[in-house]
Amino acid sequence: MLTITLKKSEERRIRAGHLWIFSNEIETIDGKAQPGALAVVKSATGHFVGLGYHNRASLIACRILTRHQDTIDEAFFAKRLKAALALRQAWYPGETAYRLVFSEGDFLPGFIADRYGDTVAVQTTTAGAEELLPMFLEALRRAVSPRVIVLRNDTSARALEGLASYVKLAHGELEGPLEAVIDGLRYKVDPLAGQKTGFYFDQRDNRVLAARLCEGKRVLDAYCYTGSWALSAARAGAQSVTAVDSSGPALALGRENFLANGLADRIEPLEKDVPAFLDQARETGRSFDVVFLDPPPFARTKKDLKEALVAYERINRKALELVSEGGYLVTSSCSYHVSAEDFVRTLARAAAPTGRSLRMLELRGQSHDHPAVPAMPETRYLKCAILQKA
Repeated sequence: MLTITLKKSEERRIRAGHLWIFSNEIETIDGKAQPGALAVVKSATGHFVGLGYHNRASLIACRILTRHQDTIDEAFFAKRLKAALALRQAWYPGETAYRLVFSEGDFLPGFIADRYGDTVAVQTTTAGAEELLPMFLEALRRAVSPRVIVLRNDTSARALEGLASYVKLAHGELEGPLEAVIDGLRYKVDPLAGQKTGFYFDQRDNRVLAARLCEGKRVLDAYCYTGSWALSAARAGAQSVTAVDSSGPALALGRENFLANGLADRIEPLEKDVPAFLDQARETGRSFDVVFLDPPPFARTKKDLKEALVAYERINRKALELVSEGGYLVTSSCSYHVSAEDFVRTLARAAAPTGRSLRMLELRGQSHDHPAVPAMPETRYLKCAILQKA
């Protein structure tokens, strides 16, 4: 096992609860530093700081698995998974679909696992997680007895760790989409080919809350993917819902979802570019009482931030122009590099040219199956603002 010695005082952030060590914080590395190798981390004075895994090729050179002198084995992962499962069962009693493991948020850096009943989709985003994957999978089998395990290792983050991209079955058989029940709604989910692992769990709590605004209302779900916002609104009694996305395959699953829940008569799916649809709707005088705006991340890296803020301002201005007086805009940013403060300022700028006032009813984050670490702002990425147009 490697021994990593930190520079003077660099252990303070880790002792405060952060789980990342950057390459410029390391004084020495003793041992053969293979990508993903386990490492004992010590302070400059030789005191134990934690156990993690190292990758010289990554700017985040070490990720802490534990700040105790544990053995990293199957029992270690079983304990972590037991705690993760208990948290989901507490927040979502009776549910069998949720994000089961949220990387650092569950003290398992590099591991993501989404559960869809008896199928679990797993992602490893770091070299260390890839090395430890066999232990994790065995612990996962014991924890939830999945019929199918899919490895969705096609995320772009893997390239930063020098890892190849692949999708394969690690256990069981699966052909095409499956059905999952999430918050009482039936969804067709494709863990093999859908976006992320097939579903966006991080907005589930926000969808449930925002649906309260939709009874009897005309609703727009922009960037609808497979229609989760639209379904929540329609179930809550929306008069009509327009669901817009540029992805044909996503909308095809959305149509199946609308039919499966008996709500297809209230939802109009449209395969269109969202900014172009918003422009066309404004030109034809359309308006909506509630607009859900859930775009993809505009800032994937810090250098994208300036352009991303311009893009968020533009798309939110277009959306606000369609919101009726007294109506609501529920708008999100899933870009970590866009802070909550930046996002709120951007929304204020977006409202200014419309000549109407906004009030923010709530600024929310990701759902409870995406827990955050207080000492790691990196684990708090989602912003969801509920606004009313006066």
